[in-house]
Amino acid sequence: MPIVKLDAIGSTNDFLSEMIASQPVENYTVVTATSQTKGRGQQGANWYSEPGKNLTVSVYIESVFASPDAIFTLNAAVALAVADTLATFDLQDVAIKWPNDILSGSSKVSGILIENTWRSSHVASIVGIGLNVNQSDFAGMPHVSSMALLKNRQFDRDAVLDILLTNLKAWTLEAENRSEEIWSAYHKLLFKRDVPAVFESGKGLTMGIVRGVTHDGRLRVEHEDGTEKLFAVREVKMRY
Repeated sequence: MPIVKLDAIGSTNDFLSEMIASQPVENYTVVTATSQTKGRGQQGANWYSEPGKNLTVSVYIESVFASPDAIFTLNAAVALAVADTLATFDLQDVAIKWPNDILSGSSKVSGILIENTWRSSHVASIVGIGLNVNQSDFAGMPHVSSMALLKNRQFDRDAVLDILLTNLKAWTLEAENRSEEIWSAYHKLLFKRDVPAVFESGKGLTMGIVRGVTHDGRLRVEHEDGTEKLFAVREVKMRY
């Protein structure tokens, strides 16, 4: 996997996107930065990472999917790669919180942002991963933590990166042909699955039980009257 290591950059996703636009880029090319000043999360949220403390990584992945609806399988595979990385370093109670957060216990340790471009025969994806490794200050973010805080020790960021990239390739390589395997593993780690939870939407707060995620990325929630509803990413937020 070719790796481009940068010092300070606005966004690794943006940098990789500009690379792709200007030159041929090998599949699984990696861009990582010591400092990222304009990191982005899901739905346009900012992703702040203290310089030199964490991992901000973007990876170019080319895949072949039968339809656009199947692309969330890649998201599921990436989430599993991050979850496996945390488990490798003995973080406890690792879970995937729909749609793009990786938790240890109830603390967010990692976020994922995938940007897709459909082409004639395949989809080109820029997989952005932010992983909190050694940062210790998350003022104003009560549900956010890092590997260092949760394990009470510092980590070698290069060692964490090596494991992350190995897991990423293992889970995403030919992901379109391994859908059942990926979704089975994903649902085993799905946060609050089969547990009552509070959800926030444009209609206010409601109770429900997470039953799973569809292959096109919608959250399946069973309501108190036994009916089930599907929610897209921007339609509902789980409180925890």
